[in-house]
Amino acid sequence: MVPPVAPDKACGVTPQRACINPEAHVRAKPILLLTRPHAQSLEFADMCRRRLGAGIAVMISPLLEIQHRSGIAPIDPNAALVFTSVHGVAALGAAQPRGRRAYCVGARTAQAATAQGYTAVSAGGDGAALVQLLVTERPLGPIWHARGDHVGTDIVAELAGQGLQAQSLVAYEQLAQPLTAQAEAALIAARPIVAPVFSARSARLLGQAVQNAAAPLWLAAISAGAAQAYGGPAPARLAIAQNPDAAAMLDLVATFWTQAAA
Repeated sequence: MVPPVAPDKACGVTPQRACINPEAHVRAKPILLLTRPHAQSLEFADMCRRRLGAGIAVMISPLLEIQHRSGIAPIDPNAALVFTSVHGVAALGAAQPRGRRAYCVGARTAQAATAQGYTAVSAGGDGAALVQLLVTERPLGPIWHARGDHVGTDIVAELAGQGLQAQSLVAYEQLAQPLTAQAEAALIAARPIVAPVFSARSARLLGQAVQNAAAPLWLAAISAGAAQAYGGPAPARLAIAQNPDAAAMLDLVATFWTQAAA
């Protein structure tokens, strides 16, 4: 586990480990390494280019591939659905009855659910808030959590602890992928690498993939859980976004990019 330190007031983020490697010198402009599934990496790359300029160096090397499971049976039309990612929404698609209540971890997931015809509500960005929302509203019918084969927060178990019955529906798989040859080459070179991680599992996979890295790694984590899951070599910087959402991650990446390029 990474021990907490005082907040970094200069950049408005809360580092878990700041300037771990004081010998890491910036010799060239950094590379933004995006390891989310390909579609989400492209989307975040566009956000970064709009913020930092079209000329930034972006390298996409997904560590996860999403595969939807086929043959998902229709769910009780009276059931409320719980989505902890846009992948769950996409995996179920529009085949389920429209208009049903959908409890979503964050705004992006709620937007995707709304586009599919659900009556969606956002919990504001993390699993704990989602559980609290469900406990507060206490849906009357069945509750189904449409999820991947790996989860950061066991929503069903958390709800059971609050007296709510729920069931898991594994709607997609998250298959681990190796880094591309281009990404591996960048990691053994001198240019700083700014690497945002959006989940504990992607942080864990990145830690495993960068064991031989020589490049200074600036690790931007979406949550404390993601920061703690990283088990690779000590990064030059590691910090947690102010909120567990894409906007806060963009702020943190922009701060890291500016500092790494200075």
